[in-house]
Amino acid sequence: SVELGKKLNMSAPAIIKRIKNLEKSGYILKYSTFVNLSKLNKYQFVFFIQNKNLENRSRLYLYLESHPRVSFLLDYLGDPFIEFGIFVDNPYEVREIEQEIEETFPENRIIDFFLVQEDFISTGVPPCIFD
Repeated sequence: SVELGKKLNMSAPAIIKRIKNLEKSGYILKYSTFVNLSKLNKYQFVFFIQNKNLENRSRLYLYLESHPRVSFLLDYLGDPFIEFGIFVDNPYEVREIEQEIEETFPENRIIDFFLVQEDFISTGVPPCIFD
């Protein structure tokens, strides 16, 4: 609020009051934090895996959901694709994880993956942040 106050030529308490009013009126619903993981020497790769077997799909989903390197998981309704991200310390680890998934689920096919250049995590800030 201090930085915003400087830009708007207003005091920090005035900025906080306006933010609270925007929250109460429903204009601000939540807050997000963006962390650039590349500055922490982490890499995020996004994978698209094709799965046509519905029985196997739920097993694959549970496997990915519990995998320690998976950062997010998206399942598209009515679509045979599952999208997921993995974090690694070293880009060479990607091939090992890819092989692990392919060996565990040989009937699935990883159809694409790519490195995300601007890594970020978005999480809501606790409600008490402006209290």
